[in-house]
Amino acid sequence: MKRFVNKGILIAVSVLIGTTPLYAGTAANSYLGSWTAELISEPVYDSATNLTRYSYSLSGTTYVAGDPRTGKNLSHWVIPLQDGMVVDHVEVDQISSPTWSVGQDPTTGVYGLKYDDGQPLDTTYTYTFYLTGQWGAEDGSFFVKAGSNRVSESVEEGSVQVPGAGGSVAESYSITGKVFVDINDNGVWDTFEPRLANVPIALNGNLATLTDANGGYIISGLTAGNYQVSVDGAGGGFAASLTAYFDASGVTTHDVDLTGDIDGVDFSYTIDLDAIVADLDPEDLDGNGIVLAGEGRTIGFWKHQLKTLITGKGKAQLSQDVIDGLINQVNQFFIADPFVLTGYDVAFNTLANQTSDAHQLLLKQLLAGEFNLFNGMGLADSALYSVILESAESYAYAHDTISRTQLLAVKDLLDAINNMGH
Repeated sequence: MKRFVNKGILIAVSVLIGTTPLYAGTAANSYLGSWTAELISEPVYDSATNLTRYSYSLSGTTYVAGDPRTGKNLSHWVIPLQDGMVVDHVEVDQISSPTWSVGQDPTTGVYGLKYDDGQPLDTTYTYTFYLTGQWGAEDGSFFVKAGSNRVSESVEEGSVQVPGAGGSVAESYSITGKVFVDINDNGVWDTFEPRLANVPIALNGNLATLTDANGGYIISGLTAGNYQVSVDGAGGGFAASLTAYFDASGVTTHDVDLTGDIDGVDFSYTIDLDAIVADLDPEDLDGNGIVLAGEGRTIGFWKHQLKTLITGKGKAQLSQDVIDGLINQVNQFFIADPFVLTGYDVAFNTLANQTSDAHQLLLKQLLAGEFNLFNGMGLADSALYSVILESAESYAYAHDTISRTQLLAVKDLLDAINNMGH
């Protein structure tokens, strides 16, 4: 059926529909152009959320090229729904907050999901919505409105698969994993190793998600098939720091044959200490155009704050309340060991330890570094700085399996950051 409005009256006229372009080019007032809707794939049901996903492409192209009379931008369009169908939410790839409603469309007289934002000719938008429950698809129609209600044939109907009880419904699956710093370089995540937040993850080359605060990610709503999962080095998030200051220690792209939910699609990295040190120098000695900024405080500064509190003599730059807060944050940062600061004297003795032991030397600079972090000092890039300090804690935790040279290299990096304010 073709429906059009003439002087506010809805008129139904029998026409042949299907692949025939909506604009026939014979009536002077038929200015709709050609609008085509297509169900991109069979509906996908996610049993975890009890939602069925439908994705449509809607394309509007000028049917008679060069004829200024031809084509009208879309006003709205409607996908019919059956009784009992509940729309959970809607997404449109070109519109951040789409305008939509479910009900009787007064223009077409059709009950369904109405998209109200419009769409220009010569574009293709992807419209996705989620119905509560498990539904299939069946033959049906979509309805588009373009132009004025006062112009005949401003409403058109076309063939498309619409939500229904029939048809096949694909099950959906998920891919999960994590991104981490592989301190001991064994290729698997150990509980003492940092996990990297805000890292972009790509699916088949397109940004899919970012890792969460715990370095994990999930890509859900996928049907069975072959996928490539990779870290997106240009996808924003932590990508710039990851690319500049970390080296991939494992595969950078996973080929996944998805036949069910799969976990453990992980990405491991090692920290590039030399690259960070090179960018700490304000003269940009490596000439890469990157200079890391910061305002660190030395071991001596923090020893003075603690000694003043212990002896009651001298003048501290920071109050007792501030120091108490810093100690509390250090005790809760990442690994319980290496620091359990039960008092000012424990913290002071850690910083004042006279030793040549690489592990103890690392602990001194690490404690000063954590004080700097929680006092808003140290490296200005707080996300990178936190990962550096978490990695340093991991080195300290696993010091028995780490070479002296490596421990001292981490200590030297922290020393350089702690001295940035001087």
